[in-house]
Amino acid sequence: RGAFVLPFERFQTASQFLSRLNINYQKEICLLLFSIKEKEHAVIPVEDALDEFIEVLGLSLRQSDLVTKNGKNQCLVILPETSSQNVGVVKERIMKKWEEADSSAMFDIKIESGKME
Repeated sequence: RGAFVLPFERFQTASQFLSRLNINYQKEICLLLFSIKEKEHAVIPVEDALDEFIEVLGLSLRQSDLVTKNGKNQCLVILPETSSQNVGVVKERIMKKWEEADSSAMFDIKIESGKME
């Protein structure tokens, strides 16, 4: 029922484990970095918007996906067994769900993606 949201330290441990698993099984693992930036008319702190965005991630992703905060305005996502070709669909689903959130109009989100090596 949704992504696994972890504190950063536990996320690092899970990430290291998945990296080792990836070496043995050669399954593609995608990484996403979301950065949230306030627009001029934002009336809530970026930290609160990040918390709301992480809730959206939790509801938009699979149980096997991992999510964590990275500082006050970023979050990281690990998508096991997700190909580079399919990650676009995942990003679209997340952003569509975020647009339904109350805070979305007050913040811009930048998305960076890559593969776990």
